[in-house]
Amino acid sequence: MNRILTLPWSEVKGAQKDLGVSLIVERSAVVAVLHDLLEGRFPLPQIQQWASLVRWGYVATAKISGAVRPLDIEFEEAWEEEISAVIERLDEIGDRIDGSLDRAQIVSLLMLLNDKE
Repeated sequence: MNRILTLPWSEVKGAQKDLGVSLIVERSAVVAVLHDLLEGRFPLPQIQQWASLVRWGYVATAKISGAVRPLDIEFEEAWEEEISAVIERLDEIGDRIDGSLDRAQIVSLLMLLNDKE
């Protein structure tokens, strides 16, 4: 994540274009991030930045000059609604009103993705 934030956005966008395919966020990846969050492996701001990237296709703190051309990111079709709900909640980390997550809330998000922790 830190690498993406330090690169010029045109390079990040160009790398996706070179791949020639859409990026797909799978249920298993979101479950892994939630487990990492439970175990404190990454700081909350980094989890929020990841969620922002996969939700919007860019991160507001990235080196972007000119018009933003977001990455083409899709969610695993069978879990699209659930993944979207979890990503939306993780993107709220740090907000004034509902910007924190406790263990019970993280477990609830895991259950939404049918992961029993």
